[in-house]
Amino acid sequence: MNVPPKIKHFIWRACRNAIASKCNIKHRLKIGNDECPRCGEDSESLEHILFFCPFAQAVWKASDFSYCPERIGFPGFCQWWSKLCLLASKGEFGDGISFISFICWHLWKARNAFVFTGVDSDPSLSWLLAHDAFMEFYKINILEPSRLYQENGHNQQCTPTPPDCIKINCDASFINFSSSAAGAAVFRDSHGKIVKVVSKSFRAFSASMAEALAVRMGDTFAFRCGFPNIIVESDNIGLISRLKTKSFSAWDSALIEADIINLATGFSSVSFSHVSRLCNRQADWVARSTRVENYPVDWVSAMPRDFVSHCNCLSL
Repeated sequence: MNVPPKIKHFIWRACRNAIASKCNIKHRLKIGNDECPRCGEDSESLEHILFFCPFAQAVWKASDFSYCPERIGFPGFCQWWSKLCLLASKGEFGDGISFISFICWHLWKARNAFVFTGVDSDPSLSWLLAHDAFMEFYKINILEPSRLYQENGHNQQCTPTPPDCIKINCDASFINFSSSAAGAAVFRDSHGKIVKVVSKSFRAFSASMAEALAVRMGDTFAFRCGFPNIIVESDNIGLISRLKTKSFSAWDSALIEADIINLATGFSSVSFSHVSRLCNRQADWVARSTRVENYPVDWVSAMPRDFVSHCNCLSL
């Protein structure tokens, strides 16, 4: 989980029920009442602060996750968080677990502002503050070019582009449970020079669907540009394997993959190649940046300065 230390510490304490809610204070000090100071409808437990208070439910509903936690059968914060961590470990949650930790932290901050200063903020504002804080942290600490370069195997060499051919590196960025996604395609000539970069935000139901949409976007743009010979590269080995064998077994992306194969008939030559994540780093960076910053679809006349800086940090 890539979040600031203060949020990690908050989640750690929350998993141990060591947050100073009114329930915990009454239980440990045997003084005061445990009624929620904001709504007065229930005892102020950690779960009430983060999930069941009408204020918290309004924040979750306003969020990209449109989450509506049910009080009946709720296992408690620790078990709920453990389930999220399990999803994240399987690669099914993208950056969602970090995003959710920001929401929980800002719910706690909003509660403290109400209790100690009397500030009763709007739920939509609390959501926007959490969203903006996450995006700012994400851009600085995850998209920052020098950090992208610091990875084991950074000296790996990528396959050069043959003469009279255009190489298209495609990648997607996807947040599960929110359908928020973006795709990118980076075009290089036979000298390795970047000649085109295209990106687009869209909705997707899965990571494989987002990856397929990114490849289709790249192929479509290449066809419109009149490139006769292309090599399409992706770090999604499952997608590349299905495109090579024309076995569209993934239910969520089968129709998109069929479109990609149909597009391939419009080129003189097309090949699909799996590459390491490192060799796809620039496309990955563009896709992530597009989802966060909503960059333009076609970077023809001028590439963003931060992308140029990123290219200078990588030797591909």
